[in-house]
Amino acid sequence: MAGRKQIDRDLRQQNEYLNALHETTLALMKRLELADLLQAIVTRAAQLLDTEHGYVSLVEPDQKGVTIKVGIGLFSQQIGYRSEFGEGLTGRVWQTGQLVVVDDYDTWPERAAKFGYNVVGAAVGLPLTSGGQVLGVLGVASAPGSQRKFSQPEIELLSGFAQLASIALDNARLYTAAQQELVERQRAVEALQESEERYRRLIELSPEMIAVQSEGRFVYVNPAGLHLLAAKTTADLVGRPILDIVHPDYRAVVASRVRQTQEAREQVNLLEQKYIRLDGQIIDVEVAATPITYGGRPAVQTVVRDISQHKRVEETLQKAKEAAEAASLAKSQFLTNISHELRTPLNAIIGYSGLLVEEAEDTGQAELIPDLQKISKAATHLLQIINDLLDLTKFEANEMELYPESFEVSAFVETVAARAKPLVQSNGNTLEVYCADNLGSMYADPVRLRQILMNLLANAAKFTEQGTITLTVEGGIAEGRGAEGQGSGGELLPSAPAQIIFCVKDTGIGIPPAQVQHLFQAFTQADLSTTRKYGGVGLGLALSHRLCQTMGGEITVQSEPGQGSTFTVCLPTVGERIENDG
Repeated sequence: MAGRKQIDRDLRQQNEYLNALHETTLALMKRLELADLLQAIVTRAAQLLDTEHGYVSLVEPDQKGVTIKVGIGLFSQQIGYRSEFGEGLTGRVWQTGQLVVVDDYDTWPERAAKFGYNVVGAAVGLPLTSGGQVLGVLGVASAPGSQRKFSQPEIELLSGFAQLASIALDNARLYTAAQQELVERQRAVEALQESEERYRRLIELSPEMIAVQSEGRFVYVNPAGLHLLAAKTTADLVGRPILDIVHPDYRAVVASRVRQTQEAREQVNLLEQKYIRLDGQIIDVEVAATPITYGGRPAVQTVVRDISQHKRVEETLQKAKEAAEAASLAKSQFLTNISHELRTPLNAIIGYSGLLVEEAEDTGQAELIPDLQKISKAATHLLQIINDLLDLTKFEANEMELYPESFEVSAFVETVAARAKPLVQSNGNTLEVYCADNLGSMYADPVRLRQILMNLLANAAKFTEQGTITLTVEGGIAEGRGAEGQGSGGELLPSAPAQIIFCVKDTGIGIPPAQVQHLFQAFTQADLSTTRKYGGVGLGLALSHRLCQTMGGEITVQSEPGQGSTFTVCLPTVGERIENDG
């Protein structure tokens, strides 16, 4: 009889356990939030084993530890406690994936060294798994000193509960992951909407026409496009063939470009064409096309810029350029014609004045000679100006011709000095000439080189009184040549210098620094007071500068007011003509 009563008592307790387990299962399945579920698991597990102490630990994402996430009773103070793999009760369950039962934790040989004594009595740990992988550990315990141990039926009941808790935990994790994915998707949708809104605003506010076309018809046109095409509303353009607004001369090209963009899905770079506005006005535009997807269909987005004003400016500039060129040509032709008309009588004046000087000398009319010489000098000066004007017009018309030949530098310098000496001495100046030995020959136009040097010597004589004018001629090394007749690569070079350097130095009035940069401009002198006192029209230096450049050389100047000036001409010993750019 006593045995039957025990059986009834065990059966009644088992039914109570099963009812509790059923209620627990329903309660767990309703919880999808992970934090709530963990709290419910540990609370129900403690109730099933009639204890107040329990915890749930979860394996960390990096698999380096397992940490208590929720705890009740004695374990409420252990939240955050971390166990290594295989360490203590929790680490052992994680390592083996099996149930671990300890009757007295303080005396258990595998207890965690860092876990305090007299914290718990008996303890049970069970794995919470998913797909064969341990996700966490469920643990319950009795109070220290209570002598409470967990029976086999209790452990079996808790094992069944742990299996259900694992399913609920897995569901909650999936739910959390799904919620996180939904949140991320929502953020992505919001970001996309914001991006689309910004893009729409940019298009709406763009000062240039932006349009979208699909299957050859407009499906969108921004406000700037409506204004450009003189449309009142989008209905005037949307649905309309794009070729309707393209000038007939450009329709074939535009149709080809549209097909290329749609079929090859390639961007088309800027293309100039003409559009016909809805009011009939023809405008010049610049168009770029890009393939896009619009409303789920392939489409082409075009950006159109009105360049009508730019085209008008170009046409105006071209007409102005042509007019300027025509005026320059007319000026050159006029100067050429008038110069030839003036040279003939001037040559006659110079010739007859010379004959009159000889006749006055023969007849003893010496008092007439100074006046006749003035006539000859003035006519010669005027003839020089005319010759300079003719040379200037040749440069502007790109018709300056050189006639180079080989000549001895030393002999050439002697003839220039002899010719310049009377000119230099007219103002009480002294001419000093220094010519280096062994300069050899140079290949250049001797007439034009003499013209350059005579211009420089004449200027020096004009702006110097009772001073010294020095002509120095020496050899120079061209860029790329080394010293002592060797190139930079060690190859042997001719012993003759690569350049001939002519320096004309005076002790005259000098040139202000602000005026130096204008010296080589035609019809320019240092200042007006210089022009009034010394005369001249400012052509000599400009022509000398251009002649030097044409012969492949250069001319430079160094000057200081009151100290004089030094003009340096550098020319290659073997000259090459540099085309004049006008």
